[in-house]
Amino acid sequence: MKYGTETEIAGLIQTLKTESADYLDDEIIKLVETTRNNKILGGAFAFFAEREKNGLEARALRAIEEREDEDNETVFAAIDYLGRIKAQAAAPAFRTLLESGEKRFMNPAFRALGQVSGNDGDETAEYLIDYYENRGAGDENHRDIIFAIGASGSPAAVPFLAGLATDSDTRPVLRVAALEAIAAERA
Repeated sequence: MKYGTETEIAGLIQTLKTESADYLDDEIIKLVETTRNNKILGGAFAFFAEREKNGLEARALRAIEEREDEDNETVFAAIDYLGRIKAQAAAPAFRTLLESGEKRFMNPAFRALGQVSGNDGDETAEYLIDYYENRGAGDENHRDIIFAIGASGSPAAVPFLAGLATDSDTRPVLRVAALEAIAAERA
């Protein structure tokens, strides 16, 4: 791990992922803190996200905050990782990312914000509903916002989602997404 090339390390992480092995987790955590290599970072974030394993939160947040200096794939992997492990501390970073208006990161940031809402589910749902209704989110974001509202787990979101699901003027794909979000909220 210490002296391997980026290809060797990325291959090792893939092998560990395939074998569901965790014996090098501590070494991967140490490596991720110091590398800027997108293949290693993306592989490590994906490997830890798949197992919902903590340990890379600080580096993932740094990748989002310093996104101008990171590869887009690294930022996408960091967002996915933080969402999958439900890192509530990442919620402000996701909101900042959404407020920046960087379209390339909006869909994953919406989804992850819903996933990390935890105890702030009502507040997150209100924020997302406001974004959907008042901030010109655009059709390309609506489905992911609906998913995030459902993932927030907020009972306060049910009337909004039910309204979408029953509104015949709403596109069918969004009506289905609203039904799925209600189901996710209830699960």
